[in-house]
Amino acid sequence: MTSTAHSMRSLPASDPVAAAVRGFACPFEPLDRELQQAIVSEYARGYLGLFAGRHREALGPVAEALEKASETDIPFDTAWDISFGRVRRALQTAAAESPQAVAAAVMRRLDERPDRSVRLLAPDEAMLVEPFDESPPGCPWRGRQVLARCSDAVELLRVHSPRYGAWVENVIRYVLPRDGSDGMMRSASSMDWPGVISASFPCGPAALAEVLVHEASHQHLNIVRRLGPIANGDDHSLYHSPLKGVPRPIQAILVGFHAIANMCLFYRDCVDSSIDDGGYCEANLRRHREDALRMSAHLQTSTGLTEIGRAIADSASKHLL
Repeated sequence: MTSTAHSMRSLPASDPVAAAVRGFACPFEPLDRELQQAIVSEYARGYLGLFAGRHREALGPVAEALEKASETDIPFDTAWDISFGRVRRALQTAAAESPQAVAAAVMRRLDERPDRSVRLLAPDEAMLVEPFDESPPGCPWRGRQVLARCSDAVELLRVHSPRYGAWVENVIRYVLPRDGSDGMMRSASSMDWPGVISASFPCGPAALAEVLVHEASHQHLNIVRRLGPIANGDDHSLYHSPLKGVPRPIQAILVGFHAIANMCLFYRDCVDSSIDDGGYCEANLRRHREDALRMSAHLQTSTGLTEIGRAIADSASKHLL
């Protein structure tokens, strides 16, 4: 994002970098909510100010209201929302949607009382985020079934892994249901759409809880990546990714490792709490921990991570080992 007139707390060098961002690595570390607020609010305010300035004539008094909002701190729970993704998209793609529709969505969001429950995307919003991922479109379950299963998964997290319940609650706002009738579990997040994930259904409660943890990991990483890059470009090697089954650059290895390490830590919480899931978490812990350790080894020897990337990799590895 280009710089704006708004000030954001600068991140100090060396060891304090790790201390500041390690809470975005996993919930076993304290999350710096002041930093989270500063990053997301600055990002939202910057784009909102640009949008209001570009469409001042078309929006009239609404542009003035948006400019005023861009000059004050926007709470994290308000700014981490699809409406601000629409602002960014409108600036990048002229024909994305009318400025009036984007402005109305943001004004509604600014007036709303933030809600941390997991919801379905409204049909018009679902159309906006397409194509979101490579999953088959549509979903064999009705909306009520999807929401009921989301509630089951959130309750499982609260009972068997409260720390990951809070991890999910912090960043996931909307679910875009996908067709998983072929038995494949698929999910996705995007830097462009804060708080939004896709997930395939049908899906069991433990499996969906795993998906929520996986995508919440991406969402937390997407926040810290707004602060700065996680890779420095010095490592041009490709490393085998057990998640994709193909060689991938070190940045992709870190993104995948971050998600799979948190999945394993979630599984471990569930096993330790004697979850009754037919052995799902125990079997997946054994399988994915080996994958995570191999990815961690690549990260430990790479020279391609920035201080932020190194802090994320080291913090997640520390709790996994």
